[in-house]
Amino acid sequence: MQKIDLLSRLRANWPTVLLFVLYTLVLLGLAVSGWNWYDVQWFIKWTKEGILHVYEAPKCAYFPLTPLLFVLLYRSAVWIAKTFSLSQPIYLIRFLVKLPLVISAIVTAVLLYRYGDALPLVAWVMSAAVYSNVWSLQFDLIVGLFILISCLCLVRRPTLAAFLVAIATLFKQAAAICIVPHMIVLRYRRSLRAALTYLGVFLATVIAGIAPYVLTDFKSFILKAIIFHSQRMPQDLSIWNIPQVLTNFRVKIPVLTWIWEIPFLASTIVLCVLLVRWKDKLTHLSDMDLTLALTSLFLVLLLFWNKVGNPGYILWVLPLLLLLFRENVTYSMFTVAATFFANFLYPWILCVPAAVLNKEVFIVEDWRYWPARALLVNSTIGLPLPLQLYVILPILPGESRLMMLVERNFPLLALMCIVIYNAFLLFSVALILRILRRKSY
Repeated sequence: MQKIDLLSRLRANWPTVLLFVLYTLVLLGLAVSGWNWYDVQWFIKWTKEGILHVYEAPKCAYFPLTPLLFVLLYRSAVWIAKTFSLSQPIYLIRFLVKLPLVISAIVTAVLLYRYGDALPLVAWVMSAAVYSNVWSLQFDLIVGLFILISCLCLVRRPTLAAFLVAIATLFKQAAAICIVPHMIVLRYRRSLRAALTYLGVFLATVIAGIAPYVLTDFKSFILKAIIFHSQRMPQDLSIWNIPQVLTNFRVKIPVLTWIWEIPFLASTIVLCVLLVRWKDKLTHLSDMDLTLALTSLFLVLLLFWNKVGNPGYILWVLPLLLLLFRENVTYSMFTVAATFFANFLYPWILCVPAAVLNKEVFIVEDWRYWPARALLVNSTIGLPLPLQLYVILPILPGESRLMMLVERNFPLLALMCIVIYNAFLLFSVALILRILRRKSY
């Protein structure tokens, strides 16, 4: 596929330039307006430890680059605030720690426009997942960007692609699944040697990234970054969370901590077998489209079967899907709708009604209730008081009754969001398989 001349297109299309400007301003506004205090309170505790001892802090469950990036940016923001005696350092802190997320969102938008024209760009800008991730302070936008760039350069520069996937893995462990489709593409489009070189670069980079922490405190690293995840209960948009949601978290089913691995491994093996059988049928796709299709397929299967259905995880694969289906308007609009239910409506029904009614919200990760209003107040510190009160107090006529209705029907509303989100994932799988089998989408 011939690259689109980005600069000449921007000069001739001022609405696109205006869209990028407005998009950037909205992202920056969201960045400084708040964050998800439940997660951030644990992030801040990382900063109390030494760089090589972050896994001694509670809930440092990421691979090293996530805590490293946050600690460096947070400490820098605090130092600047103290040096210049800022009266409201919270804005600077939020701006700096979220700047990589804003940059990732903008760069992803640029790449989608460059390689896919206007439709992927518009769908990306309309996606609630991007705004939710920036506001709450999660690192999935960074992971998604590295995965996207690795797919775009895989066949031409496999060593660089391997390094980028390794960096994504050092932010979020699950990104390692990308090595499977990437090695398949390299085996088909380059050579076995290229695929093995890719694997070697990936492993060397990941090992180099985790080695200082493994050597410094092996036990804490294993407990926090690996074992913690194996013991987590299903949550959020996962299909395995449905029994818990329908019982309003009154029932804890231990088998759900590991049962998801069986269908995931089975479907992954079946997919690999099918790709071997379809080897001669994949020649109709360009290098880029084949890489996008296979990487998307493995990532979507992971998201569908995964027991942790964090809404932000969709950002790992969303840029790939939008670029792959860059001419499919229906799919793009379905994407916008799915991210609205997953990344806006689900978090809203989970937290806001409980906060307005001054009740508690159930945090699956801890398997206990937290005061919803306190979490929301701490998340919006720095906002003007009238706006903050509007968020947490029933001010509008009939608002209390509406919130009570939503809060009482949380299981059904949450089930609706889970079904729509996972229907979107299955629909994506079906369309990708049609492309791989030379059928129109």
